[in-house]
Amino acid sequence: MSADLTAVVVAALGVAGTLVSPLLAQRAALKARQVEAAIQRADRAEDLNEERRRELISQRRQTYADLNARARHYRSAALEHLAALLGVRGTADRTRLELDGARNAFAECFSQAQMIVPDEILELSAEVSRKLGWGYRMLARAAEESDLDEASDYIENVVISAIFAMRAAMREDLGIVEGSSAEGASREASGD
Repeated sequence: MSADLTAVVVAALGVAGTLVSPLLAQRAALKARQVEAAIQRADRAEDLNEERRRELISQRRQTYADLNARARHYRSAALEHLAALLGVRGTADRTRLELDGARNAFAECFSQAQMIVPDEILELSAEVSRKLGWGYRMLARAAEESDLDEASDYIENVVISAIFAMRAAMREDLGIVEGSSAEGASREASGD
């Protein structure tokens, strides 16, 4: 190669490099912006998922509190009605209306909870619902037959144990307590 040809090739490469270098820099900057945008999208998605998780936990916590409160109120109304049937306090007509109201409130809360709570809690709350319903029927039969001892024992012991087990599982699900929910419920029911 001659010196002139070499000089022309070097000059052409220099001009080409000068012309191509801004294009390559622009392409690198575009790629960097795309990577940054992808990172920001991922961060936003992560933040959105975290917010949804917090909302779900908040909704679940509220549902658990409502379900527990309604179950306990239903049981208390049953005990008040039982006391009225025994002639200890209140009138049976008034306490029956309160019992029916508590029963309906629990049924409504339980219906809503079925769409929110996980399966383990759903099973335990369904068990509470069955036991409260059975206690309700026992009270109705006992009132007709004037045999309230079995209904009293059932509502005071069996129903509350089911409510304690449900509440312990709810607390465990929310991360409030650790360990077996059944252990906690049995300790609480036995008074330990």
